[in-house]
This record gives sequence, C-alpha cells and structure tokens, in this order.
Amino acid sequence: MSIKEIRDEINKGILNEIQGTVDDYKYIKISSTHITIEDLFEETEENLDEGYVITDLFHTLQGVTIGGKGSTNIFSDVEGNVDIDGDLVLKSIGGRNIIANKIIWTDEYMIFPYTIKDENFIPAFYDEKLEEDTLNFDINLDASEIGFDRHRKLTYRIAKGYIKYPMIAEYICKFYEDLYYREFEKKHILDYNKSWYEFHRSRWTKIISAPKIVCRRLMKTPSFAIDEEGYLPKDSVISLIPKETFDTFLEELNDEIDQDINILNGYHYILSFLNSEEFSRYLANKRAKKQGGYLIVGNKMFQNFIIPFPSSLDEDEISERMTPI
Repeated sequence: MSIKEIRDEINKGILNEIQGTVDDYKYIKISSTHITIEDLFEETEENLDEGYVITDLFHTLQGVTIGGKGSTNIFSDVEGNVDIDGDLVLKSIGGRNIIANKIIWTDEYMIFPYTIKDENFIPAFYDEKLEEDTLNFDINLDASEIGFDRHRKLTYRIAKGYIKYPMIAEYICKFYEDLYYREFEKKHILDYNKSWYEFHRSRWTKIISAPKIVCRRLMKTPSFAIDEEGYLPKDSVISLIPKETFDTFLEELNDEIDQDINILNGYHYILSFLNSEEFSRYLANKRAKKQGGYLIVGNKMFQNFIIPFPSSLDEDEISERMTPI
C-alpha cells in the first residue's frame, strides 16, 4: 500500500459517487450525504430579528504579530534584562492563557516598542523633532556620528539624549542582526516599511484597552473571558472591542432590569452565551477545523452567532446572565 494507491482510490471513489457507480474498494469506504450549497460553505443566515450579531456589537481584532523566527523570544525574555515595570513593557497573554470566564496569567511580559498618538501605534524610537528613528543606524543623526559604527552610534545617541528608552534600546540592539535580517511571509521586515525592531503587525491601539472580551483564536471548546487588566494580546488571541452599537445594547439592558448597568454587566451577559452549550454546538458543527479539531475563530464565524435581545428574556434570567461566574 502506497500513498499514491490510496489517493488514486479516493479519486476513483469520488468520481464513482458523482456518477452513481457502485464499486468495491481496498483501502477506503465511501458514504455521502446531501446538503445545500449554503450549508456546505457555512453561509446559512441566522434570524437577525432574534438578537444582536456579535460583529454588530464588536470589532474582532487579532493580537500582535512580531514576525520572524526567534523574535517572539527576544521581545518576551525581559525579566533580568529590562525593568518589567518600566515603559514599553506590558503584561501579555496568549490563547493558552484563556479558558471559559477566566484569564490565567503566567507572569509573562513583552517589550512593545510603540507609543500612542492619535489612536495609532508609533515606533517608540521615532523622534518627531529630528524626524528620524533614533535606532536607524544606517543614517547619521548629526555630523559627529560620521565614521561611527553601530555600537558607537548607540552609545553616542544615549549620551546625547536622542534615545528615550535607553535600557530597552540597549537590550534589543543586542539582537540587531536577528531582527534586522528577519523575514516574515517571504518578505524582509524592512519591505513592510517597518523599522528593524518593529512588529510585523502591531494592530490597533484598542487591543490594549480594558475592559475587553478576549478569546482563543484556535478554539475547540468555548474559551471567552473578560480582560480587566489591559493585557497585550499575542496573535493567538482575538479581542472583542465594543462598537458604538454596544451602547445601544447597554441601554436596552438598563431598560429591562431595575438596576444601574455598566460595561462589565454587558460583558457578563454576552459571555453567558459565548461560553454556553449552544456556542459549543456551534463550534462542533463547523467543518473547517485544523488538526486536533481546533477551529480558527474569526470575523466570519462571529457574523453568524446571535446574542438574544435582553427584551426577549425575563428579568430574573437577565440578572442571572449578568452575574459573574
């Protein structure tokens, strides 16, 4: 028995099934079922009159992608190398840290070399006054640097005060060659118009906001939780960031129950459905799974899951669903 023989028999079996031909097989068994095109491509529409679609309430954002072999370890190996309580160092989580209704943080930190301006991440070593990146060693920031190698430029720029975060700069510069020459998705990091120390995808500033709902990007069973810390999510995490529609949802909650409603009440209400048996069945019915039965969670999947309108439930059930587990 060879792989080619098995593949040939599979091809033959598929053609026979299409043509309605009955045959005997040595290596495989053939069975078929009839489903609609909509079901085949999982495009069956839910009854939108019953509630809110997840994507109506939330932006669904993947966590940061550093990009490049070994780069994650460079930015994560911070304890003993930089001040974990200093600037540009954030607590981080991956998908494995998230279970239903709980984040189990494992004391992980990550250097995140960005500052925020106008809701955008800006490379942390870009100097607006100089209009240059102070960790760009391919240029001279002033005439005194002419003839300096990279190491001498770094020392000089720190002494001159050009570099705002010297401890972080000295640490990542130890890995300059690894980071400068890294490739991701068959392209050099500089081909993405990035500085050598930047992440491949730094995403939107809201991913480090709190509170927010987070979940595993690869999911076998419901794994959603509330992040009240403001963790930096890795790319194995999906963050649900409220849209303006979420305020309308909170107003409806407030109309249906005799108590003051806050954003956490709304999150717990939503988690009661996302971490439910219903969502577990929803995952189980999806066909596009990776090895091990894990489903890639993304925007398309959230477009077809409904959170019931609070007005469709009685007050006792609403209160129960808003109660933290």
